[in-house]
Amino acid sequence: MDVRSRRLSAVQKTPSLVSAPEPSAEEIFKSFNTWRFKREQPSDSQAMLNAISIARSNQAPVPFVLYWGKGPRDDLAMPDEQCLDYLNAVGQSVANRYEHGARITLICTDTHAQLNGYSNADSTRYFDAIRGAGARRGFKCVKLSDLIFNHADVVAGTDSDELPPALLPVLSSSAAKWHSGGLSPEAAARKYYAQNMREKRAVETAFPNAIFITFNNSKHRPLFPAKMPIFYMYALKKGIAKKPWFLDENGDDPTFANDQRGSESDRG
Repeated sequence: MDVRSRRLSAVQKTPSLVSAPEPSAEEIFKSFNTWRFKREQPSDSQAMLNAISIARSNQAPVPFVLYWGKGPRDDLAMPDEQCLDYLNAVGQSVANRYEHGARITLICTDTHAQLNGYSNADSTRYFDAIRGAGARRGFKCVKLSDLIFNHADVVAGTDSDELPPALLPVLSSSAAKWHSGGLSPEAAARKYYAQNMREKRAVETAFPNAIFITFNNSKHRPLFPAKMPIFYMYALKKGIAKKPWFLDENGDDPTFANDQRGSESDRG
């Protein structure tokens, strides 16, 4: 056996010395863009690939952000844990393919909770519980009000965004169930939409290269940051998109008798 053959033989016998090729952005994308998680196709696959490519070139985790809302409960419960575990499975799928993994940030929508009439004390109690549960899974939590304060320059100004006519009944229906701040459902829906238009600019400024996760479907696209790609996924497991914060401690929908549990119009 000549020297070259002996060298080849040594490499073949010790494959651990050979580094595995780094996965492409497309391969990382495929690790989570599956029907195990998504409820429909992403809003912009190319923008999502761009976000992954930026993380990959920086040898950084793939960044994901999402809104986490407040419902009638003030305490952490089974639906929250199940949803957080499901999100963690998304991150784990990325980590299984990409060594730097994923970074998931929960944006606690305290401003939406205030609009819906929840007290600051109750919202703080719930969001603190979510922060702790998220931290145990390696998630980061931020308050939406802090993002607005920190990016006041992009939030300020008069909005020219008109509420899409098809979205008004959707938001009004949700407000009829969850708003207790003294406004009519339509007025609450319009205020929520105008507020959301300002807030989403703060989010896309704070997370310019991130992927935005939502449990809503694409009909709600106008509510989410215009400059961010949107990943539409289930909330608790495949087939269930109901937001955990609107479910009781047993995972039941308290408005079931009124809406037959099929509504996807609940706001965060």
